[in-house]
Amino acid sequence: MSSSADSRPARKQIAKEKVLGPQLSVASRAAESGQTYNIYYDKWGGGKRHEPGSSIKDKAAYRCDPERDSGRTRGSFNPNAYFCAFFAKGCCPKGEDCTWLHRIPSRQDHVDSGMDVFGRERFDEHRQDHGGVGSMRSDSKTLYVGRLHIDSGMEASVQKHFRQWGEIDRVKILRDKGVAFVTYQSRLNAEFAKEAMANQSLDHGEVINIRWATEDPNPKAQAMNKRKAVEMTRQAIEARLPTDIHQMQHLPGSEEEEIQKQGKRSRIDPEPTYDPSAAQADESNPTLYVGVDGQYYYDYGEYGYNHETLQYDPARLQHYVAPVAQAVDTQQPSLEDRIKASLKSSSSTASTTATSTTSQSEAAPAKNALNALAAYGSDSESESDE
Repeated sequence: MSSSADSRPARKQIAKEKVLGPQLSVASRAAESGQTYNIYYDKWGGGKRHEPGSSIKDKAAYRCDPERDSGRTRGSFNPNAYFCAFFAKGCCPKGEDCTWLHRIPSRQDHVDSGMDVFGRERFDEHRQDHGGVGSMRSDSKTLYVGRLHIDSGMEASVQKHFRQWGEIDRVKILRDKGVAFVTYQSRLNAEFAKEAMANQSLDHGEVINIRWATEDPNPKAQAMNKRKAVEMTRQAIEARLPTDIHQMQHLPGSEEEEIQKQGKRSRIDPEPTYDPSAAQADESNPTLYVGVDGQYYYDYGEYGYNHETLQYDPARLQHYVAPVAQAVDTQQPSLEDRIKASLKSSSSTASTTATSTTSQSEAAPAKNALNALAAYGSDSESESDE
């Protein structure tokens, strides 16, 4: 947990002899019992806390100035050190001898979810007045700031006084009620700001009331907060990884490199969009082609295709029987027409063959009779010569 603020020693915010508790008036001090002031719970030992409904609050006697007060302490050399609550209040008398951290939390800082930024145990649920250290069930990044001076510069005033405690995600102003909701990007900064701004005033001397805000019931806001929490966790983990791990993630062939290549490829070659009308038109107008076995098949794209036999499975195309029948009717004659044409062709061929056979048979007897007559004549002549 180191930062640029550790380059100089932290200064003592107040003298040690002044650390007896808040500077109360005589009447207020007489009303309180006990002599020990608990800075964590804003309470004197054995006394009563401020009533939640009370409208009278004393302005804090001290206030932290991060520009002047931040610096190096003994806690800067302890990786397990938490942040100093007295420093956040502006009243740490130890300075560089403090065993806690005197600076503003940064993105590189990480604290277990069961503890707050000051090392105090968080509760299972929020207190009834939404004060104290907060709940482990929520991320506790949003602060409720009440009793603001109502004017046109409310948001600017809130931004000026709260952004010095960390990076602000958003500020929501309820102008008519004098209320602001300040959401930090990190829980640690929100916890630090809650302690630093307790009973402080802004630009008009008002003593503000600050506590944890209730959870936003909007599902979109909850989803957005969850995504941001995951991203912040990832960044915190990456910040704590060694340098060589970051270098290995960018090596050729690494998982991150492959993901980046896939992202670039998807941007260059966008995925084709599905057009239902075009798909329906293709299905209603199949294309006839000849398969490897000499049979005719209707091509419906990749559906029902067998890559081993290079054919389409007819069982997968049963729901296309009607469109196929219509296509066959429009492109080829029916089976009955083909049979009639075949019978006509067969009958004409048979009649032609019979006619030619009769002609040959009639010509043959005539030829045989002439030969016989010629032979008879030759025999008669030979007999007369004898």
